[in-house]
Amino acid sequence: REMAADATKAIQEAVETAEVAKVAALNACKEAAKLELDAAVREAKERVQREHAAEVEAARQHAELERQSEIAELRRVAEEMKVGAVADALRSAHEEKLVELAEVRRAVEL
Repeated sequence: REMAADATKAIQEAVETAEVAKVAALNACKEAAKLELDAAVREAKERVQREHAAEVEAARQHAELERQSEIAELRRVAEEMKVGAVADALRSAHEEKLVELAEVRRAVEL
């Protein structure tokens, strides 16, 4: 009878130990899962940040190209205006000289 009681006590202790081990194992699994989830979330955030940074850089480069294109167009228009202004000034000076020449011819004819 005493041996049966000892065996029962040993079985109960083994069951309790197993339950404690089971709880510890479950807690360890939960902690491992939490760490894995945290790592996955961190990696996802980093990836999103990298992608966002790449998008921002692409947008900046696009804006810079547009700005350079606009500057080139403004320079071209300014050059055309300058050439047009020079041509107008030359035409005006030429017309003035033609008027002066006509006046000189009239004066000579008189």
